[in-house]
Amino acid sequence: MRTFLCLVFVLFLSCSNGTEITQNSYKYQLLNDTAEDISISYFNEDKLEFKLIASEMSQGSNENIFQYGIEVYVYNVKLDTILTIKSDYAFQNKIDDVFEAKKNVILTNNKNEQLMTEHLIWNTKSKTIYTEELVTIKTDSQIIMGYGFETDENFESYTLSNLTGKIYL
Repeated sequence: MRTFLCLVFVLFLSCSNGTEITQNSYKYQLLNDTAEDISISYFNEDKLEFKLIASEMSQGSNENIFQYGIEVYVYNVKLDTILTIKSDYAFQNKIDDVFEAKKNVILTNNKNEQLMTEHLIWNTKSKTIYTEELVTIKTDSQIIMGYGFETDENFESYTLSNLTGKIYL
């Protein structure tokens, strides 16, 4: 009888561990879906605000990761493209509505002015784009370099906290 109880106890322990591993594995799969060749349109009050295009996206419960980069097109009410963001890597915090673009980030406005940096943060709630990293801004007449950049979602006017150089073309 003692041998039988020991055998039942051992079987009970091994079954509960197996169930736990299976449940955790299933839970992990649910929170980490992957999609390829995606195009996501974001609307606010039935108006298209921006479109995001990526070759791959991994989705968790609170985040989206774009391992191979993104292209974002921001539109005005007439559906003209007023801003583009391109990067080699990006991360979206879905709770705070914040995108972080990293590696070879290029921000271009409708005046064809370009900002180049390695890290850029876009808060879609406050409609601000900013970084504390080194930035290079190229316009038709000058190249501006500095740290601590901030602009509105249209990249029409901007501030640099620490200007380090300006070259006139």
